[in-house]
Amino acid sequence: NNYVAFGEDRYGELYLAERGRIMRFTVNACEPVAKILETSALTICDGETSTLRAAFHPQLTYQWFKDGEAIDNASNEEFIVTEPGNYYVEVTRDNCSSNSEVVSITFAPGFPVEFSILEENLCINDSAISLSASPSGGTFAGAGVAGNELSVAIAGVGTHVITYSYTEPGFCLSVVSDTLTVNALPQVSVSALEDVYCIDASPVIVIGSPSGGTFEGANQDGIFNPSSAGIGAHIITYSFTDDNACSASVQVSTSVDACLQLNELLEGNIQVYPIPASKNIFVEFATNPLNEAEFMLSDLKGNKIVLTIQKDEQRYELKFNELTASGVYLLRITADGQTINKRILIKQ
Repeated sequence: NNYVAFGEDRYGELYLAERGRIMRFTVNACEPVAKILETSALTICDGETSTLRAAFHPQLTYQWFKDGEAIDNASNEEFIVTEPGNYYVEVTRDNCSSNSEVVSITFAPGFPVEFSILEENLCINDSAISLSASPSGGTFAGAGVAGNELSVAIAGVGTHVITYSYTEPGFCLSVVSDTLTVNALPQVSVSALEDVYCIDASPVIVIGSPSGGTFEGANQDGIFNPSSAGIGAHIITYSFTDDNACSASVQVSTSVDACLQLNELLEGNIQVYPIPASKNIFVEFATNPLNEAEFMLSDLKGNKIVLTIQKDEQRYELKFNELTASGVYLLRITADGQTINKRILIKQ
């Protein structure tokens, strides 16, 4: 018979024609032709993929290789490349195999980009911060980011990843990132302070929490002295800064009263004279107290004045020879469990 060979297909099979018939012959049964017919990209960017596709034949089996090592679960005519390397495919038919040519896939670099957040440890009440990178012209993204500004309050408490994306013609997309932490403010409180104090009340230790903060106002190193503060309303501020340099403060108010209307029964039982006084003053009871009366003289800042006390039945003489400054002083009288305060004028 006269046969005319007119072609060989991509699987290594020969096509012959004779008297109008076309016949297919396998020329090399034990040497199947391995070819990579299609490569979507030889150079790809980080994060992208490239597809390799071999010739398909139902009698062929496939195994893809990278850098000479068989790739697990890569046994189809198509393989998706996710990392650079040298790739080829081995095809097998009837226990005979052949390898394709090697295709090298490379990753193109991104354009060099510099980006870092200057303030990586912030407090929730901080102002918005500006973001910058080099080269400029890219895009910032992340919690609280709008344009090239980051709102700390919108980002919220926690650790956040901020990214910067930049594209330069001829280069792959560059994406860099940095982190920042937004810290909550410390919880600050003040305790052990009453709403109202009498002018002659003892000094009070005011407790600020957490400890280690500072007081401002009518308060000296955590001690509130009503007589030093004076009559009226007072505001005490306690501020605290934690290890993250985040600060918070709290204000509490109290007031100091003269309390001159207390113990009216005792008030009507005594006389204090002379007013104004000079070196001494007399306190006389209408009825003799059951117990010895007690006396304290102080200036309006709470400084106590030394007294020498002499008793003659129901009358007490209070001497203050060491006093040298004229002014208004506060005399506290305590008898039989009752206390009154009287303001007296002393002239030297």
